[in-house]
Amino acid sequence: MTKVYLICSCGLMLFFYSCKKDNTVTTKQPVQNDKNKLENWVNGTGQTLSNGTYVFKGPNGQCFQVATSNSGDPVQQNNYSGLANQQWDIWDLGNGYCKITNHSSHLALDVKGNSTAQNTQLIQYAYNGGDNQQWRFAWQGLLYVLINKHSNLVITLNNNSKTQFEKITQTSFKADSAHVWIPQMLALPRISISGKKFVDQNGTEFKLWGVNYVQNPHHSLMEDNWDQPAIMQSIGSDFQYMKFLGCNIVRLQLQYNKYMTGPATPNIPNIQRLLQIVNFAKQNDIHLIVTGLGAFRPADQPAWYTNMTDAQRWSAQANFWTAISTALANNPTIFSYDLMNEPVVNSGNNALTSSNWSADGTNVDSANWFGQYITRQPYPGSTNGINNWETPMHKWIKQLSAAIRAKDATTPITVGMLNLPPFADFTVDLDYTSMHLYPKDAASATANINAWSTGKPLLIEETWPFWFMGMDANALRDYCLANKSLTTGWVSQFFGKTIDQYQNEKPQPLDDFNTMTWFKNFQTIAPVMKTP
Repeated sequence: MTKVYLICSCGLMLFFYSCKKDNTVTTKQPVQNDKNKLENWVNGTGQTLSNGTYVFKGPNGQCFQVATSNSGDPVQQNNYSGLANQQWDIWDLGNGYCKITNHSSHLALDVKGNSTAQNTQLIQYAYNGGDNQQWRFAWQGLLYVLINKHSNLVITLNNNSKTQFEKITQTSFKADSAHVWIPQMLALPRISISGKKFVDQNGTEFKLWGVNYVQNPHHSLMEDNWDQPAIMQSIGSDFQYMKFLGCNIVRLQLQYNKYMTGPATPNIPNIQRLLQIVNFAKQNDIHLIVTGLGAFRPADQPAWYTNMTDAQRWSAQANFWTAISTALANNPTIFSYDLMNEPVVNSGNNALTSSNWSADGTNVDSANWFGQYITRQPYPGSTNGINNWETPMHKWIKQLSAAIRAKDATTPITVGMLNLPPFADFTVDLDYTSMHLYPKDAASATANINAWSTGKPLLIEETWPFWFMGMDANALRDYCLANKSLTTGWVSQFFGKTIDQYQNEKPQPLDDFNTMTWFKNFQTIAPVMKTP
């Protein structure tokens, strides 16, 4: 099995390296000898760029932009300054064409009035699916031609001018610099650790404010039926809404059985789908915490995985992380890897049953295994004042971390821990601390946070206003605002429903009223919570 895995691993590395090559390109002037090639681009099959955020620069070094977020605003050229109004999100429509929306306004690149006339200036407009808002690409080397589906004319710099704010139009193709563009895919800023803080590339503190994205009302878990285009589109819409709520971080929880078809065999199609999710995040300026090894539904777990010994399971879990970190290595959209949600060591006196890895009350029939045992063999008692169960937890963290570090030397590693004091001891093995806190009141919440504080960043990786426990949506809002300095950020929950959908429920259950109120509060305080 080891040899088979090594072959798969090498194939993965080659495959993902080819997908992840640096997309930064340099300008190149087309020459007259390129004329036939350029004309063949337009007459031939289009080449669609990968979904992502791009700047489109002309050979003169300027890019096309919009000046405001107003619908109907004209497209013009300008010197690139890094602003969002000069950036464009590409979304493949699956028909050989794509829509192109402005990263700031979210309005679509549009031919005004559905015109087929030469020299019509392009505008931005609300996306409606019209052919005048669909574009295909033809390319040669670094140079691209952008062709409108309705008019079959190409995006053109008026008069091939170098003048700032010159208009961008559509015309028939000609073999000159006015008709070709150089797309540059953009990456999110890389976030790193400095002492007890997260910082961006300029050294400015980066405060996290976001949600866990696990379930969607259309498809339960994220990976359920995501091979269907409509489901994948709904996931993309969820990311747009999470950005609307004010998120700059989203935590995923990858289900083990979706990414591994055998102990050492990655599921390549699903890893490719995961890369689409990463693109959704990047397009919406959202970083990702990638939590792995989910086994939320017992019925989904393969028998070969469930029936492993502790050592075999650790090895299979390391293989999982080798596959995932190969695909995501050093990608600035990936904020961190979280090895597992709420791992637990069996500290009892007896071994668990052969089919039970659930840490939810040791109930093998639990509907969801949000927490898991990493050992079924018991580690009771203590030695020299140290709990015996802590030793295998340290070893497990180190083994899985080593698998990641063999592929990705920079992305931080953490573990989402239950809010129990001994778990803070494992911070020494991790790059930062991830605490799950569901507060009952302000005093106990602060006491718990202080108990987890170390010399490393502390993130509240899970929270929610459980009103029946004592802290409702308004109380949690007030607590977060008053105690922002205690942590590097907070990560709540998102269930795929909008504020308006909760608002329109008749009658509205009390839980949903609390959820609606929390999302309103969450959105309102997001700017404050993200400000250092």
